[in-house]
Amino acid sequence: NAEFGISVTIEEPGSFIIPLEVVLDGDDLVVTVLTDAIVNENPYYMLTRIDLLTCFGAVTPEEAKEGYIFVPDGCGALLALNEFNASYGTYSRAVYDNTYYNDYYYMPSYPETLHMPVYGMYYNNGTRGGGGYLAMIEEGAELAFVTAALASKEEGGSSFNRAYSGFDVAKYAQVSILGPYDSSGGLFLKSTGMMDTRYRVRYQLYTDETSYYEMAKNYQEYLAAQYGLTRQFGEQAKLYLEVTGALSVGEYIMGIPHEKEISMTDYEELSEILSELSDYPLAVSYLGVFDGGLDHRLMKNAEPAKTNGSKKQLLSLLGQAGADGQELFLGVDFTKVYRGGNGFEPKTH
Repeated sequence: NAEFGISVTIEEPGSFIIPLEVVLDGDDLVVTVLTDAIVNENPYYMLTRIDLLTCFGAVTPEEAKEGYIFVPDGCGALLALNEFNASYGTYSRAVYDNTYYNDYYYMPSYPETLHMPVYGMYYNNGTRGGGGYLAMIEEGAELAFVTAALASKEEGGSSFNRAYSGFDVAKYAQVSILGPYDSSGGLFLKSTGMMDTRYRVRYQLYTDETSYYEMAKNYQEYLAAQYGLTRQFGEQAKLYLEVTGALSVGEYIMGIPHEKEISMTDYEELSEILSELSDYPLAVSYLGVFDGGLDHRLMKNAEPAKTNGSKKQLLSLLGQAGADGQELFLGVDFTKVYRGGNGFEPKTH
């Protein structure tokens, strides 16, 4: 403004003093926003949200030939670098679904929620190696959100790949006086005011090639050390196997519709499968065992489906599974009633 002789008058200039503490803790970089020491020099404004180090670890497409941003979406999701698409908005989501009541009356935009306060990025530039970081929100995660922005190789696209987090210093919502679906505009603002909390993020830095598996292991080790946890593996995880036995298929005999029962996996075939997998702890769900196969009749005086084999073979199969320490469950559906003559008559029942 001074350079070009422009005179600007701001009637209500906003002014905030936000203390930021940056320290090295071993090999980690720890950044803390001292929220309880924030000074608002003009009460006309209210500070509501702070983004922390938005360009920390940012890389251009030239610096990062390949790589990804890790976000804790559901059990974890990876966003490929340099894949900016103008059709999609910037990824920004609240940790622990802390904005739940903002759109309480509406269908959520995402089926998964963020249950882990962690995110990160890794990139590789070929001959010059790679780098990245894993960021763990140590304090203030209940008010935090995670944002990821991708760069574009195309001209005019975004210049940097970056991931960062932020937090709400104050929560607020516009409340409709006449209900959530009223469009008359009768609104008033409800706010918590500035909350007395701290926001701290720990960055583990990577200078060598790594993977998201290593990130997950590092986060696991961090949690174990942070909370004094010990690894306990009580029961070995089992391989879950779902097998289809008998089912009914429609066929025509001289133009007359008829239900024919066939077996996809009979007792002998399943016995061979169990033998081949005898070295693994198995939990087998065997479907289509009783009358009618998958769409079986009402469970009254149920009989094994003959197309799978004899009762003697079924008992032998159960004995084999028990001897090998494998769990074999015979599938029965008590909640479905089929109309195709499987013991249910609409007129009678």
